[in-house]
Amino acid sequence: MISAAERKMQFLFSLRSRGVTNKRVLNAMERVDRGKYIRGTFEDRAYEDTPLPIACGQTISQPSIVALMTEALDVQPRDKVLEIGTGSGYQAAILSQLARRVYTVDRYSRLVREARAVFEAEDITNIIALIADGSRGLPRASPF
Repeated sequence: MISAAERKMQFLFSLRSRGVTNKRVLNAMERVDRGKYIRGTFEDRAYEDTPLPIACGQTISQPSIVALMTEALDVQPRDKVLEIGTGSGYQAAILSQLARRVYTVDRYSRLVREARAVFEAEDITNIIALIADGSRGLPRASPF
């Protein structure tokens, strides 16, 4: 059985081996525990570089894809970000480490409620999670 520290080192090595080089993104990925965003049958696979099923027929994205997308965004500390599709809340939590404020919207109230609970438990205070149709954006908080 490998320790949590070894598992985290393997996780970060996996991200680097897939081309993630931005130190801020790697630090955010290290600080946010993906295991907090996965419940049930797949909890023991939280640190694998694979997408996993979550509630409402959705998935939590593969960590290397989350990292590469985040790196491509080049989020800066004063940025305000809009995420469409809260899902588990994992991507929003990563973004919260890099941006001033993150707005995340999802059409599934269950996903938003569960993500909010994790944000609160993890004391992440710069995310606003809303039940909304993401195809409409979020005009009241724009620009992003």
